[in-house]
Amino acid sequence: MNLITKIVIPAAGLGTRFYPTTKIIPKELLPVLNVPAIQHIANEAIRSGIQDLIIINSRNKPLLSEWIFQFNREHNTNGISASELIQESPLGLGHAILQSQTLVGDEVFGVMLPDDIIFSYPPALKQMIDLYQESRSSVLCVKKTPTNLLSNYGVIKSDGDRITGIVEKPEPHKAPSNFCALGRYILEPEIFNYLQTAKPTVNKEIQLTDSLNLMMEHQNFYKHVVQGNHFDIGTPPGLLSASMFASQNPNLVSGQY
Repeated sequence: MNLITKIVIPAAGLGTRFYPTTKIIPKELLPVLNVPAIQHIANEAIRSGIQDLIIINSRNKPLLSEWIFQFNREHNTNGISASELIQESPLGLGHAILQSQTLVGDEVFGVMLPDDIIFSYPPALKQMIDLYQESRSSVLCVKKTPTNLLSNYGVIKSDGDRITGIVEKPEPHKAPSNFCALGRYILEPEIFNYLQTAKPTVNKEIQLTDSLNLMMEHQNFYKHVVQGNHFDIGTPPGLLSASMFASQNPNLVSGQY
């Protein structure tokens, strides 16, 4: 039995790297080959045993609201559903996740960032859920990254498989490792205690990393090194690369292994 059935998908961002397209079409609906990006996220979640998708949207993305409506129509007989919550102001990833507290309740839950597409078998989220079921501790997905790119990401500090901290966008020569956090998390519900009292920091936003670092002082976190084909589709080149991969690996992308 799957211990984790809920996933939070923060999707309220403006998608400024794709302007002017994303002034009309939400970034999450831009196609990876011929499938909206968020559909790939939803497919990975469903194949991982998730039943409740909690999507954090903004009021200026009615097309994404329409996608959620259509998703629920397609899945209304199989016990899978998507809920929409509105983030009224763009106050950061931590603030977006905090909006889901009422729906998540006191359950362990996952977070999937739509900018990170991972094509793999078994699905990346399922691999992380399996690790959680062994360790009963929060899990972060990480990826080994070239040194010259470390300043673009949150870089983890670790003691073996246990994560002890995250350093946001360090200078490469000061980075604690070559492993960067990706947009997949399995989190104990205590994270909400830290998010509730978090103060805005970088870009005057409530950063998830700040709360994770505080939580790591009291609870174990484990790393899952990504197994599969990862693409950062938060940039146009990454979106193109993911589309090229999808065109050449249709069975893996569709889940027909």
